[in-house]
Amino acid sequence: MSGAAIHGCSLVLAHAPDLVRHGSKPTREGVDLSGSLRTYEEALGYPPHQVFIGNLHPDALWAIERPWWRTPVEPRAEGPFGTVITQSELYRRMAEADAFRLFRLDGSNSGLPIYDGATLLGSMTGAHDEDESLTASVLLENLACKATGALALEHLLAETGFPADELEYAIGCGEEAVGDRYQRGGGNLAKAIAEQAGCLNASGSDVKAFCCAPLHALVAAGSLVAAGVYPHVAVLAGGSLAKLGMKFSGALKNGPGVAPRRGRPPSRRLRLGAAGRPRGPRRPAARGARPRHSRRRPLRDRAPRP
Repeated sequence: MSGAAIHGCSLVLAHAPDLVRHGSKPTREGVDLSGSLRTYEEALGYPPHQVFIGNLHPDALWAIERPWWRTPVEPRAEGPFGTVITQSELYRRMAEADAFRLFRLDGSNSGLPIYDGATLLGSMTGAHDEDESLTASVLLENLACKATGALALEHLLAETGFPADELEYAIGCGEEAVGDRYQRGGGNLAKAIAEQAGCLNASGSDVKAFCCAPLHALVAAGSLVAAGVYPHVAVLAGGSLAKLGMKFSGALKNGPGVAPRRGRPPSRRLRLGAAGRPRGPRRPAARGARPRHSRRRPLRDRAPRP
C-alpha cells in the first residue's frame, strides 16, 4: 500500500461582529454586545490571530504580555497560512454562495436582520415555514459555513497551485449539518463548498464527530489516497456561526484570550496504521476474566463519603 501526505493547508478568519447577535448564546440570552466588539483592525492586531494565519510562531506568544488583546502586534491581513477578511467581504461571499437568494442585502427586513454597525443591510429568510431544518437561523449558519469553507479552499488552491478542476473528492468536517425535515443533517457541505471554490468535478461527503471530526476526516482522506481510490482529497470546514459569542460572559469579565500550546513540529506524513489504536501493546485477557467494563465499581461506590 502506498503512503499519503499532507501537501498544504489553509487557515482563514472572517471578522463578523454584526453576526454575533445570531450566535446561539447571544440569541438565547437576548444580550446586546455591539458596544463590546472589536474593530477589524483590533482583530488583526490580536496576536493569536497572527499565529493562526502564520505570521507569528506559536512560541512567540510566550514573550507577549497578557492579556494579548491589550498587547496588539502588527495588524496584517495576509499570512502564509491564510487571510483575515472583513465583514463586508464575508457578506459579499455569503450572497455569492446563496443559490436560492434567501440572503438579501437589499434593505429588506423580512427575516433575520443583517446589520453593518447601525445600518440595516437586509435579512435572511427561511426556505419553508413548516420545516425546522430550513429556518432562517439554520440556513444562515449553513451559508456562513459554506462561504468561509470555500474561502479556505480557494486560498489552499492558490497557495499550492493545484488546479481546481482536478480535485475529485472532498471531505467536510465542519460542525454544521444540512438537510430537511425528512433527513436532518443528511446532506453534506463538502461538495457544496468545493463547487463554490471552483472544483466542479469534485464529489464529497461529510464526517461528523464534533471537534474530533478533522482527525477522522484526515484518516479517511489519507486512506482513500493510500488505497488508490483518489489521487488527491481535500479536507475542509467552514466557520461555526452558532458559536459566535459563546464565551461572551468570560470575555466581558476578563477580556478575550487564547492559551498557547507547546509541542514538536508535526509530520506531514499520515500514519494511518496508528489511527484509533490505543497506545502501548494490548495484554491478552486472562482465561475466564470478565470484560473490563464489568469489573468497574458501581457508581454508588464512587460517591464521596461524608
